Amino acid sequence: MDDNVSPENKPPPVRKPSVFMHSFVGYLIATGLGISAVVVMSISAGDFNEQAALQILVCTGTIGAMIGFEIAARRLKAFGGGGMAAEWKLFWGSFFFYGLAAIILGGSVVITL
Repeated sequence: MDDNVSPENKPPPVRKPSVFMHSFVGYLIATGLGISAVVVMSISAGDFNEQAALQILVCTGTIGAMIGFEIAARRLKAFGGGGMAAEWKLFWGSFFFYGLAAIILGGSVVITL
């Protein structure tokens, strides 16, 4: 048996970054910052406005998802991918794109309530 073919000597498979997971993590981080901003502004204003909170959370979550997508696209380019434009064409309109949009909108509504 050849040592180069044995299962012990095989290199681990290369795991390419997931656009969805990077976008989701970006959403979570940005939403955490958005929640902090809503709490600080509500305390300083002395009142809580649901519409303003929803707008802030949707905007911060979307920006975070976009930053996560950009990071994933750059990492995929390092693996030989097409970069931002190519990854966006694949991601736009996919099941994961609409799932992420539902998570951003639904999560913002639930957090606001």
